[in-house]
Amino acid sequence: MNQISSFNQLPTELLHILFQYLRTEEILHSFSNLNNRIDSILNFHSAYRVNLQSIGKSHFHLICESIRPEQIISLRLSDDIDTPNQSILFLSYFPIDKFTNLRSISLIRIEFKSLHEIFSKLHNLTRLRSLSFNYPNATAEKLNQFRSTLRHFYTRILPQLEDLSTNCIDCVELIPCSNLRRLDFNGNSCENIKSIVQHAPQLQSITFHGNDFGVFRHIQPCYSLRRLSLTVGFSLLFIDKIEQTLRNFPNLTHFDIKSTHGMNDASMINGHWWQTITQSLTSFNFLFSMIGGITEKILDSFRTPFWLKEKCWLVVGFGNYLCTLTGSAFNLSYFEINHESPIYSTIPNNEIVQEYQFANLPRLISIKTLRLSWKKSLQSLSTIVDLKQIECLIISPSSFHILRDVQRLLPRLHTLELECDDSSSYWFYLFDQIQSIQIKQIRTLRFDFSPYSQEEIYNLSKLSYSFPCVEHIYSWPITSTTDMVDNLNQFKQVSSISFHLTDSIWVFWKTRFNPDVITNEIKQLTKYSSVTCQIGFTGRDNDTPQSIHLWLGEQSSNIVFFRDRPTMFEYFSEKISQILITPLYTIVQHNSDLLIAQENRRQDMQIENKTPWNDIAMAEDQQKEDILGRSIERHSPQLNASKSAHIVVRF
Repeated sequence: MNQISSFNQLPTELLHILFQYLRTEEILHSFSNLNNRIDSILNFHSAYRVNLQSIGKSHFHLICESIRPEQIISLRLSDDIDTPNQSILFLSYFPIDKFTNLRSISLIRIEFKSLHEIFSKLHNLTRLRSLSFNYPNATAEKLNQFRSTLRHFYTRILPQLEDLSTNCIDCVELIPCSNLRRLDFNGNSCENIKSIVQHAPQLQSITFHGNDFGVFRHIQPCYSLRRLSLTVGFSLLFIDKIEQTLRNFPNLTHFDIKSTHGMNDASMINGHWWQTITQSLTSFNFLFSMIGGITEKILDSFRTPFWLKEKCWLVVGFGNYLCTLTGSAFNLSYFEINHESPIYSTIPNNEIVQEYQFANLPRLISIKTLRLSWKKSLQSLSTIVDLKQIECLIISPSSFHILRDVQRLLPRLHTLELECDDSSSYWFYLFDQIQSIQIKQIRTLRFDFSPYSQEEIYNLSKLSYSFPCVEHIYSWPITSTTDMVDNLNQFKQVSSISFHLTDSIWVFWKTRFNPDVITNEIKQLTKYSSVTCQIGFTGRDNDTPQSIHLWLGEQSSNIVFFRDRPTMFEYFSEKISQILITPLYTIVQHNSDLLIAQENRRQDMQIENKTPWNDIAMAEDQQKEDILGRSIERHSPQLNASKSAHIVVRF
C-alpha cells in the first residue's frame, strides 16, 4: 500500500508521459482498478499507441474492452500467423471510423475482407497522416478485384497522408500527394514512381525494396528529396547506373543502398568511384555481397583521406560482405559471422583481423539479429559485436554450445531460431548443451522446415524445460492431433504456435483440416479459454494443407485476477522508481550528448512502433523531455538535477 500511495502522489502530467514508454497492455494490466484517481487518468489518457502484432489473446481483449477508440493515436493490426483473423475480431469491437484521433495505422497481412471494410471508411479519419499496408497473399483474381477498390481508396486518402508504406503503387497515377513526405514501397516494379514524384512537391524520403530501380534514372529532377534508400533484389548493379540515379536528386543528403544477392559489378566495391559521386552527401551507408568474397586489397580504395578524415566513413569486410561501419540500423541491423571468415576494416592500424585477434576492431553497436556459425566461446564475440543489443539469435548446430552463456551475455535476447542439419547427432548435441539449464528470457522459438522423424518430434517436447517462458513457437513439426495437444500442454505460457505438417500427414488427415474441428478438439483436450485457428495451404490448387496456426487465450490455470494485481504493480512501481533515480534516465550535460540521446530515442520509437511520422514524434519527444525534466525537478528534489541538465527517458 505504501508503494501505491507514493505512486498516487506523482503529478498527472508525469504519469501521462510515463505511460508513453509502456505498452498499452502493460498500462492497463498494471494500473487499472488501483484507485479512482488512477482510473480517471487512464480513462482520459488520449495518446495510446496500440500495437497488436504478436499480442497474446488475453491482452488483446483487455485492450479492446478497456479503452475507447478515440483514445488511440497509433494502431497496428496483424493477421499474421501468430494472430490469425485478428482484424475480424478487432472490427467486431470497433468500427474503424470511430478512431477520430488516429494519426498512424499499420496493417500487417490483413485479409481482403477486412481491408475492404477498413479502406471504405479510412478517409473519414481526418487526422490520419501515416498508412502502412501490404497486399496479402491471394489469387490473381482477388488481387485484380482489390486493385479497383484500392484506386478509389487512394483517390480519397492520399491527399492527406504524409507517410505511405506499401507494396502497391500501381494505381496512383495523377492522384495529388500534396502532403506526402515519406514513401516506402516494395515490389518488382516502380514505374509509377514518376507520377508520385511529379505530384508530391514535399516528398523528402523514398525507401525502395525490389528488383528493378531503373525507373529512378529516368524521372524528372526532384529537388525536395533529401533521403534515398534502395534495397535491390536480383538485379545486376553498376556504379554508373547509381550515378545517373543520384543526378535526379540534386539536394540529396542521405543515401543508403543494399544488395546482398552477389550480382554486383566490381565497380560497386571501388571506393574511388564512390568518392566521385558522394561528395555532397552527409551520410552514406551501403551493404554489398560479392561472389568470390572480400579481400583486404578491396578495402584499400576506402582508405583515402576522403573516407577516413573528410567523411569519417569506415568500411568493414567479412566473408562475402562489404559494408559501411557507421552504426546505422540500415546496414547493420543484421549480421552474419562465421568462425572461418577473416574480418577486415579500414580502421587505422587494423589491416586484418583474423580468428580472435579482435582487440582493435570496434564493436558493432546496432546489431539486433545475429546469425552464427561459431565454434569458439560467445565471450570472444564481444569485441566485434555489442552482445547486449542482440534481440534475435540464429544458430547452427556448431554454435549450440553458446546457449549456456546466453543469459549472462545476451540480456536483451528474446528470439531464438535453431537451424537443423543432416547430422544424426543433431538432437543429441542440442540436448547435451542445454540439459539442466533454463533460458527464461526466450519468448519466441523458431525451427526450420527440415524433415523430422517421429523420435525427433517427441524429443522436441523436452525443450519446454529449457525454455519455460516461450510465448510464440514457429514451424513446430507434427504428425497428428496428439502431437499438437501434447506440445500445447508442455509449454504453459504459449500464446501462439504454428505447426508444420509432415509430408504425408495430409493424405490421411485431410478431411479433418477444418478450423472449427481443430479448435473444438484443442478446447476439449487443453485448458485454453479460447482458440483461433487458421490453416495454411499450398500446391497448385492451394488445396494441400501445410501448416496450422493457433492464436490462444490463457489457460485457466494461468489467468491473473485483480486480487493478484499488487505483485504486478510492485514490479512496475520498482521499474518507474528506477526511471526516476537511476541511469535509466540519461543525464545529458552537453548539447552534443543531448542531440545523440534525442536521435537514439527517435530511432527506438521508430523501430518499436514503425511510426513514420518522424517530425511529429521528434517534436513530441522534445516536449516530453522538457515537461518531464520540470516535473522531476519540482517533485523529486532528491535528484539534485541542475537547471542545465536534461533528463531523457530510456527504456
